[in-house]
Amino acid sequence: MTTLRHYIGGTHAAGSGATRTVTNPATEEVVAEYREATAADVDLAVRVASVASADPAWADLTPADRSGLLGKLAVAVLEHGGELAETESWETGKPLQKEFIDAELPLIVDALNYFAAAARDPSGLRSGEFVAGRTSLYRREPLGVVGLIAPWNYPLMTAVWKLGAALAAGCSVVLKPAPQTPGTALLLARYATEVGFPDGVFNVVLGDAETGRAMAAHPEIRALSVTGSPATGRDVLATSAPTLKRTALELGGKAPVLVFADADLTAAADTIALCMTVNTGQDCIAATRAYVQREVYQDFLDLLLDALDGFVLGDPLDPATDIGPLISAAHRQRVEGYVDEAVRLGATVLTGGGRPAKPDVGYYYAPTVLTDVPDGARLTTEEVFGPVIHVEPIDSVEQALAKANAVEYGLSAGVWTNDLDRAHLLARKLAAGTVWINDHLTLASEFPHSGVKSSGFGLDLSPDAIREFQSAKHIVIKHRES
Repeated sequence: MTTLRHYIGGTHAAGSGATRTVTNPATEEVVAEYREATAADVDLAVRVASVASADPAWADLTPADRSGLLGKLAVAVLEHGGELAETESWETGKPLQKEFIDAELPLIVDALNYFAAAARDPSGLRSGEFVAGRTSLYRREPLGVVGLIAPWNYPLMTAVWKLGAALAAGCSVVLKPAPQTPGTALLLARYATEVGFPDGVFNVVLGDAETGRAMAAHPEIRALSVTGSPATGRDVLATSAPTLKRTALELGGKAPVLVFADADLTAAADTIALCMTVNTGQDCIAATRAYVQREVYQDFLDLLLDALDGFVLGDPLDPATDIGPLISAAHRQRVEGYVDEAVRLGATVLTGGGRPAKPDVGYYYAPTVLTDVPDGARLTTEEVFGPVIHVEPIDSVEQALAKANAVEYGLSAGVWTNDLDRAHLLARKLAAGTVWINDHLTLASEFPHSGVKSSGFGLDLSPDAIREFQSAKHIVIKHRES
């Protein structure tokens, strides 16, 4: 078992709070422990970050300098990919090869390289004579110390999305990873020091919601970027309100997939099978509900079940494994509760619906497809966060759109059709920050990951993510001759 410590000012520091353990969800064994950060520990990290923010070693770096450091961090992450993969797999249970090394690691490195390039992008900065006799200059300046709160489902990737933007903007950072998955954040901080980031620019504090509240309440943290649940978002807003700090909140999703008769049904079923089970369904943009044109409803179900039948559920360290365990025993009980309630209300389970016979150790849950789920079941509107999808027949575009938009979430959605007019119509009318046509889960570092409604506001990725951590300044120079 490893003892973990916070990372403050370029060195490890023991916390002063309660001791917490980290459990491997595939083996149910404790793999690490640490002492949580108290408000005093958070205050220390913020004060260190504040000093680093004003230190010429960081404050006077040019965008090209920050770009160079981010590029070096991208190289370090790639070089240490095996260490990061093992740590994340031990803490989350996700398949090491297929989920992390093959899928996530390239996206993480790409995001760091993107923010390295974006740090030098002068778009939006300008000067000119917009008022007679005066020259105006438009600058964007770092806010100072910013707080980042990452979730347990993608602990490294979401941390990199937030961290890359904040560092590209010129801010110093206090990052709190989820209490279940602290390891990769600490490794990333160490790599940052090794490639040349000044001490105190990137700090990591470990802890639970109380640690997050201490960050939200701290007056010297000028912005917060948080990925979590709607309840977390409301808590952050209430706690941070007295300090009037800027917030960016990504608060989950309930992604609908609309499948029409003219679509490539095999491609749709294969993709949706993958995207309902990716990271064991613990993904805010996972496919969670499918509305299928009645003419092809049964054909689609048959193809979906065939696709799921080919997936391997097992040891995350086995390269052949497609699906690992859920994050914890408590979370598995939560997923079971949603499915069991739906079944009590009349839903039909076509596959899954419970714990698999093997593995018999670990928090595993079988991929589950339900039909005939009544509207009153919580599973139809709430984020289950497991490998569960319910499938319904639909008879019109209007019905599909109404069902897709009839939830409080609005993060992502998918449409499967070869009718270009229909695709464009639905892309416009679906209440979602991202809409895929004949695809799912694809993200690009150049474009925002954001939501509407209860999925939150603010964003990750894209040039706009950097601006979340900057303020705008207008400088007016009056000419002598005026």
